[in-house]
Amino acid sequence: MVEGSRGGDAVRMMIIGAGTIGVATGDGFARMGNAVVFYDIDPKKQETIKEYTVFTRGDNIPLDDIDIFFICVEEWNVNAVFEEWHKKFKDKIVAIRSTILPGTCKEIFDKYGIHAVHNPEFLRERDALHDFLYPDKIIIGRDLRIRDEVDPFLELLYKPFNAPIIFTDPDTSAFLKLASNAVLSSYISIWNQLKLIADKIGVNTHQVAKILILDPRISKYGTIHGKKFGGFCLPKDMDSLIKFGRDYKTNIDLLNAIKSINEVMPE
Repeated sequence: MVEGSRGGDAVRMMIIGAGTIGVATGDGFARMGNAVVFYDIDPKKQETIKEYTVFTRGDNIPLDDIDIFFICVEEWNVNAVFEEWHKKFKDKIVAIRSTILPGTCKEIFDKYGIHAVHNPEFLRERDALHDFLYPDKIIIGRDLRIRDEVDPFLELLYKPFNAPIIFTDPDTSAFLKLASNAVLSSYISIWNQLKLIADKIGVNTHQVAKILILDPRISKYGTIHGKKFGGFCLPKDMDSLIKFGRDYKTNIDLLNAIKSINEVMPE
């Protein structure tokens, strides 16, 4: 057995959900010498998993021997996973990679008695594996009552990735993911807004962008503009943040403006 992330025996993990995030998570950890198995009810995703022979080392791991479960399903299926698996999760570390709303981990504890960890992903759809292997940060949101158990384990697990490991509470980690995508969406919408104005007066905003990003304060992200932001995450996370803000009766004018600009842009 290849030495795993713990510096000894391989960490034995199960990835629940074999979509883009799940496959990148499992593939990345397997490349670090850990034993990985998958669970997914979608036949198409089951076929995808078979293409990754790197996972064969973990095919026969009994559930009782799993060290950590990673939940990588769509956020609307997270509760269904706990409904089905909560008895198997007892006394295990369970890390949610899915995007969730603040308050979700508390709701899970209140309902199932499980202190779930939130370990949000910041992966691009087309470069998920690369982004997993070379992260700029690793966020661990956990209840302080389980820090003595969780923190050392996850520090060792993520140590080979050579990125800052930041421990916080689950609500902060959940909000961080929504905030990240809101900021990225705002970059795209501001450049699209500028383009809508510039087109009226014959100014090329792509040339404007090339010049303005010479200022280190201005991000390059979003400067390849002219189309709406899409993909799986940005639109749905913007909607989630708008709803969350509306539910708490806060001013969300800027978020609404980011979304409205996006809606008038071409695909």
